[in-house]
Amino acid sequence: MAMATKAARVLRCLPAWSAALSAARPCVVGKASWLAPNTIRRFLTTNKVHGLFINYIDYCRPHLFARPSSNSMIDAMLDFLPDDDKERRRWWWSVLDHSNGLLLCDMGTPELCVCNPATRQWTFIPWAWRRVGGIYLAFDPAVSPHYEVLVIPAVPEPEKPAKRVIGKGSEEKPLLDPLFADEDNDTRRLMESEWPPTPWRLNMFSSRTGQWEERDFIRQGEPAGTIGDMLVDQAEPSGMGPRQRYAVYYQGALYVHCRGFFVLRLSLSDSTYQVIKTPSYGENGVFVKPYLGRSEKGVYFGVIEESQLHVWILSELSEQQMGWVLKYQHDLAHYAQHVGKYDRQMDAHWMVRDVLDTDHEDGDVAAITLPKERFDWDSDNDDFFTIKLDADEYPKHFDILGLHPYKEVVYLTTVFDVVGYHLNTSKVQYLGNSRPSPKSYYYGHSNGIFEAFVYTPCMVGEVIEGNIDQTSS
Repeated sequence: MAMATKAARVLRCLPAWSAALSAARPCVVGKASWLAPNTIRRFLTTNKVHGLFINYIDYCRPHLFARPSSNSMIDAMLDFLPDDDKERRRWWWSVLDHSNGLLLCDMGTPELCVCNPATRQWTFIPWAWRRVGGIYLAFDPAVSPHYEVLVIPAVPEPEKPAKRVIGKGSEEKPLLDPLFADEDNDTRRLMESEWPPTPWRLNMFSSRTGQWEERDFIRQGEPAGTIGDMLVDQAEPSGMGPRQRYAVYYQGALYVHCRGFFVLRLSLSDSTYQVIKTPSYGENGVFVKPYLGRSEKGVYFGVIEESQLHVWILSELSEQQMGWVLKYQHDLAHYAQHVGKYDRQMDAHWMVRDVLDTDHEDGDVAAITLPKERFDWDSDNDDFFTIKLDADEYPKHFDILGLHPYKEVVYLTTVFDVVGYHLNTSKVQYLGNSRPSPKSYYYGHSNGIFEAFVYTPCMVGEVIEGNIDQTSS
């Protein structure tokens, strides 16, 4: 205990950036033996939400939406990632997943990137792009400094039926010749096959070995259904929304919202998996954007349908069965209308940091100067607002951006305005407008948000030593 107290005093005396480096490499501040790795991990992990990394529709790179700070060690634009190598020039890239302070990024090239915005460490992972159901990150610094990247296979789809042209200029019609009966039988067998299969072979990358490997996972319990059942659920949203479904790594298991209206629970310790049906949503034909995430009590699933917010928590219903229990149900219509109508009259504590300010006649660019304000968002002591509106006002719609991982707070957006909604009290905090500067993100009807990831910094986790690319071949 005395040694840990001494370490805390030493780190408090260092600049923020030095403290971050000390977490990744203890020898920076002295002998590594004076503080055990587990003590460092406990001391430097945080339950503070720093902001949200957002991928924008029709825009080249993600941004961090957060309370600004002039002395924050977090690189909001991930400018430490190399982008001037001709062989690796990246014009369009995005965040795929976030796990306890690490980001998994699609760099728009035949490789993935795992990086830590707090310690500015990064590494590239080779990847032969193919059709997949999703790519996700599993990392828990309280357990291990190593991480895994898992690839969820796509649901197989039958090939389009053979066609022939009958007569010149006529339309193509399905070919019904008996010669193709075997092809029809193959399609039928595929559609009636159970999904997911067991064993289920997944591709995994481990930072411990620096290599991809194949691992078989054994199913516990029943499958989600047949492949035909899975295909009823569309592969991607029909409107603006997440391009791959969300996942959360919690207590040694990766929970993934999969195509086919189920959540997959992958246990990485014993290579088993379970299928957990999602709560019912979207049955009234209204397009919704479901969200799977972690909050104070565990794994949550939320949807908003016609301004009605529903949040379930995953619970153990019996000894071997897990299911969803409705935890919260709120009507958000008045709040959405208020934010959309009066947002300019409210203080905006959070903002989006753009890379450069290009408002110069000579074409030169200059870095944006951030205001000196307290960065950390205190969800208990920030500004709240309450409203009273006429019942006949037309309600606007919220979407879920994320969940506070340690408090019962959900982040909601209507267009680009973002609020923190307290599920226990129905209190609302206006955070700000998450749209990048119009100088870099033009106004258009297609603009919007693809995905958002609630970011909690982590000062540990050996992503890479010394920012040297250690991509394995």
